[in-house]
Amino acid sequence: MRSVFYPRLLNGPCGDLRQLVPRDALKITTLFISHAHIDPMVGFDVLLRTFLYHDRTLLVYGPNGIAEQLRGRLSGYTWNLIEGYPLVLKVREWQDKPGREASFRAANAFRPEGEASWGGGSPTPSGG
Repeated sequence: MRSVFYPRLLNGPCGDLRQLVPRDALKITTLFISHAHIDPMVGFDVLLRTFLYHDRTLLVYGPNGIAEQLRGRLSGYTWNLIEGYPLVLKVREWQDKPGREASFRAANAFRPEGEASWGGGSPTPSGG
């Protein structure tokens, strides 16, 4: 059976995505953020800029509190020119019990919406 996952390490512990060409970046469907230090978050911004015009949902998994941290990051930009952009970020926090899930739509200026609980535990890349 052929694998549907093709993981590769782009860099060391930093979030430097300069080696990743947009064509390859757009193949990403699920993003795992281990922590919110500046390096991975700068990488998140680069990825967000690449995905901004595309009609897709990017599933983002991170530790407890990452939805709030991404909300703060997204609210730090002015989104007055993206009305109608189709990108959706679905952010899931993993923890031992059911985790929090929040959606951020570009068309809604990335304001959080649809907060709910999800299964928690180990993240499932299938996204659901």
